[in-house]
Amino acid sequence: MIRKPEAFWLSLAARLWPGVLTAPRDSQVSAAADLLGIVLGLPFALAGVVWLITATDLSVIATAWPGLLVVGAVIWFVQRQQAFILMELSPGRFGDSDLTVDGPLNWALRWTYGPAAIWINVILAGLFWWDQRRQIRQSRYALLTLRNMILSVVATVFAPLVGLHVFMALGGTLPVAVADPLMLLKALAALAIYGLTAMVIPAVYLVMVGRYYTEGAIRRRVLLRFAVLVLSLPLIADVFGLLGALLLNGSGWFAFALYAVAVVVVAALAHRFSRAAEQSRRQARHLERLEQFSRALLTPTDDLDDEGALSLALRDHLPGMFPPPTRLEVWLGPDQVLARHPETAEPCPEGMWAWLIGQREPHLIPERASRPWGGAHHEEHLIVVPIVSQSSGEGLGGIALSVPTRTPFANMITPADLKDLVPAATALAAQIAAALARADAQRAALEHQKRSQELAFAGQVQASFLPDAVPQLPGWQFSAWITSARETSGDFFDFIALPDGRLALTIADVADKGTGAALYMALSRTLLRTYAREYVDDPVRVMTATNQRLLEDVRANMFVSAFYGVLDPHSGELVYVNAGHNPPLWRNQGVHRLLKGTGPVLGALPDLSWRCERIGLAPGDVVTLYTDGLTDALDADGAFYGQARLEAVVSRFDGGTAQTARNLLQADIADFRAEAPLADDITLVIVRRDPLTHSLNHPLTQS
Repeated sequence: MIRKPEAFWLSLAARLWPGVLTAPRDSQVSAAADLLGIVLGLPFALAGVVWLITATDLSVIATAWPGLLVVGAVIWFVQRQQAFILMELSPGRFGDSDLTVDGPLNWALRWTYGPAAIWINVILAGLFWWDQRRQIRQSRYALLTLRNMILSVVATVFAPLVGLHVFMALGGTLPVAVADPLMLLKALAALAIYGLTAMVIPAVYLVMVGRYYTEGAIRRRVLLRFAVLVLSLPLIADVFGLLGALLLNGSGWFAFALYAVAVVVVAALAHRFSRAAEQSRRQARHLERLEQFSRALLTPTDDLDDEGALSLALRDHLPGMFPPPTRLEVWLGPDQVLARHPETAEPCPEGMWAWLIGQREPHLIPERASRPWGGAHHEEHLIVVPIVSQSSGEGLGGIALSVPTRTPFANMITPADLKDLVPAATALAAQIAAALARADAQRAALEHQKRSQELAFAGQVQASFLPDAVPQLPGWQFSAWITSARETSGDFFDFIALPDGRLALTIADVADKGTGAALYMALSRTLLRTYAREYVDDPVRVMTATNQRLLEDVRANMFVSAFYGVLDPHSGELVYVNAGHNPPLWRNQGVHRLLKGTGPVLGALPDLSWRCERIGLAPGDVVTLYTDGLTDALDADGAFYGQARLEAVVSRFDGGTAQTARNLLQADIADFRAEAPLADDITLVIVRRDPLTHSLNHPLTQS
């Protein structure tokens, strides 16, 4: 809900953007708020321009213009090393601000040349806004762009003039060349007045904007925290402008050049760290929203059909899933749009959907590149991802992400960010495809044998969780095999690529059978994979976090035994945690060793602990990982396959490949069982270090 006071501003905004009156309410509020910011800042911006013209000493510009231009070029570079704050004020609604560390350079010039130095900021602002002129021509961005322009003039022209005037009124003299304590105190007082002046107009604007919303629309504390960050951080850096002025006026241009280089390095680092932090935040936010979307799909919706429930879940969870200014449309069938975000976004052309229905891979189409379906070029990047049926492989629909390049948010998405959006959109398409496949399976089950159909579908989905192929690492051999006693399995194995070329390998067994065990297996596998990538150097932390989440999310009195190891293929070191699982067999120089348990099973009790063990695999070593379905396999007389027979077969592995070892063990199990039914799932993973690999200088031994 929106409060009444914005009605007046909304009516005025309609003169610049006639379509605002038919836009969604959040767009109307944004337009009214932007116009309010324009009205608040315009008098001060105009006063600042007039004041600057009258206060400028042309003789200073005439004599100092070479130095001003050189430093201005450095400032221009620093301004492009933007760090930025992007904070979600409410679901799907963001506040953003660019932050630069050009303040020390600006104030070094102002403490040296006075108001004349401010013309550098005017020129750079003019170049920037000239580059942004296309935004003003777009009605939806005109008010936002004008607001930013006017508030920028207030902060870079009017407020510095106020600060310099206060400094002169306190008896300060320019240039500031000597570190006189009294003079520095006067300068700091002037900076404080400048800061208050630069903050007051944006602060009043943010406070008044906050009044347009009810308590539930934008959280007041979030808005206040955002305002403090945006307005105060640049002012802290401005203090260091005094140091630059002292170096320039006291030690000369060489010392100042070193100072400028330091500012450039700080700007570049701030830009890089900001990008990295924002990328991490985006990934975490995407995973969070994707998880919420997945949970929503699993919530029963008796009053909606499957497609209606999917559309509702998409509209609830798409906001905030992708960073602004991304626009997103999800399409299903020949003419059915499941969701569009934001709702004001223009629909995608029909030709694109007709083309996409025949695709099977995602496509990234840069701005101004020719569209495969034809049509005019656009100033936007496109990411199009097909939604493909999991059963038939046919195209069901698609997802289109549009990233405009001429918007106020455009600088927040780099070419590298675009590539990161492709797997994010692909994951969403897979979720939708999985939801549609699940709905189809349920309908088929009602028409035919419901339970058998559900189990068959669950088996297909579960099989897709397993790796498509074993890793291919120089000097190493891997082989894996799984066979289920029923349509679904409680066993699983996984290979997870980690940084620095390391490889995590997992084998696990849920202590139950049937559909429940399969679901528990899916959750356990997802958690282990997630935390393996989060805690790459701490296998114990992986187990602890997985155990905690299993106990928090599942109330089924199940548990899972798991062996989790991290292999360094360069050194041969294997760091592992055995959570109550069958001890793998390590054949080392013709001797069998057991990698025994290092802690209890997962999902049984809270506050359990595990420990790490580590071994060094020498060339020719073999590690055989298995579940208890292998040793507990029965023959026709009811006798167990047993540990002794397993070790006897493993002793025959010497000299063969991992695949040969697997085939040998499979054949022996088949001969032993003959026609006896399989009582439990069997999973087998074999890791072998190539005998041709150079020996370790300091081979590790088992702890």
